[in-house]
Amino acid sequence: MPILRSLVRNILIDPSLADDVLQDAFTLVISKRQESDFKDEHHAYSYMRRAVVNTAINYYRRRRREIVDLKEREAKSRRIQSENWTPLSLLIREEQENLQANLMRQVQTTVEELSPEQKEAITLVFTRNQKLKQVCKERGIPYTTLRSRAFAAVDEIRKRLQIKGVLPATRSGSYELRRSAID
Repeated sequence: MPILRSLVRNILIDPSLADDVLQDAFTLVISKRQESDFKDEHHAYSYMRRAVVNTAINYYRRRRREIVDLKEREAKSRRIQSENWTPLSLLIREEQENLQANLMRQVQTTVEELSPEQKEAITLVFTRNQKLKQVCKERGIPYTTLRSRAFAAVDEIRKRLQIKGVLPATRSGSYELRRSAID
């Protein structure tokens, strides 16, 4: 037991959590295993040691995530305070962020609904920081083929988003916008 406690302390750095981790690990082992599952004392100790190490690592990761989240919230709070936001501007900004997140989810869902060729074209064109001709060389796809698939995919995404009511219906396609985004 003292060996396991020191092992947990080394992983967590915070000795006050060692007993909690050990208790959680023991509870987990007792709830999952039967006494007859262990061949001998060495096997039982090895199993318990692994459970304690895994539980300690999980505590460490969870704590690290909590600290990162706390720092992000504090940074956001400081940024908001330093920018002298009014309650109305905060509501507007939050609504804009929600709308943008919703739009991105809708676009991702729509991209998943595309044909495999169009999905590949969109992925190649918009997720790489390379010129289109370079991507074509690497993939062995003719430039005109990839470009036409990307155009068709953008049109299909726009059409589906308009049908869903996410984008307003337009009288004519914005060819220049598409062309500059793809080329």
